[in-house]
Amino acid sequence: MSLTEGSMVAVLARGADEPFELSSEDEDELLAAISEIERGEFVTVEELLRDLPR
Repeated sequence: MSLTEGSMVAVLARGADEPFELSSEDEDELLAAISEIERGEFVTVEELLRDLPR
């Protein structure tokens, strides 16, 4: 699947309506992971499924 810049997506998660807090270290890690995704440094679902042990 390919998304264009500015695409709207929905993220579903348990407890999504519950507030949470991140430590500064966790926030830094999350921001670094977001940067990796934005640079295209990720594994597609197709690659993941292909590489899973059968």
